[in-house]
Amino acid sequence: MLFALDIDGTIGRDTNHIARILTREFSLPLSEKALDQVDSLSAFLRLRAVRAYLNTCSEEQREAFREALRAAGRHPDVQRNRIPMPGAVGALQELAREGANVIYTTCRQSESEQLTRDWLARHGFPYPDRAYCCQHYHHKYLKAHELAESEEPVIVIDDQVENMVNGFRALAHSHAEVARQLYRRLAVVAFACKRIPTFPVKIPFLVVTLKSWRPKDLASLRRTWFTLEHAVQKRTETTLFRI
Repeated sequence: MLFALDIDGTIGRDTNHIARILTREFSLPLSEKALDQVDSLSAFLRLRAVRAYLNTCSEEQREAFREALRAAGRHPDVQRNRIPMPGAVGALQELAREGANVIYTTCRQSESEQLTRDWLARHGFPYPDRAYCCQHYHHKYLKAHELAESEEPVIVIDDQVENMVNGFRALAHSHAEVARQLYRRLAVVAFACKRIPTFPVKIPFLVVTLKSWRPKDLASLRRTWFTLEHAVQKRTETTLFRI
């Protein structure tokens, strides 16, 4: 089983580095004490001063804020200082011991690849040298397909499930044969997602949720692993029998 894991928002998160960048750039009325107490990006966006700014600024300013937010996430210092999601290191170490083939696929800029590998190694993630920067979401599937064995089941774990589903559509248009080889042995796991969004067309592969990296939620990931592996094995055996 090959596990292809996203990084930002899936196994790593920001504390207050993005908050500090945006506070400086938009002159938000936040003290050092207030910024010291910010422990996540979502906490920063919930602050009264931030909500007040976004509620009163123009649409142009709001879009500038969103673009600055995206750019801050790509800043090397922000990426270098992210911290692991609770339980992520232990969970992935455990999966690796159980035989999981682990890679990391991220939409970070290519110049961040070594920084990303260093971050994974520093925090004790398994196989830190197997991190790959992908220009678009469908490139994550291409990398997983490239590194997986023939007929090896693939589980992609990402906090951006809509982008991953749309990315598979892009894959089907640009690399139809790869998509055809993947979809019957593929599962997409939506990390930190309470409910799978409704999509306008039927999704040809398994999509499930993973609330966190805590042991009770990891059990559901193992069930997905078993279900997918069993389905692929059964289909392969049937094909061989027919031949």
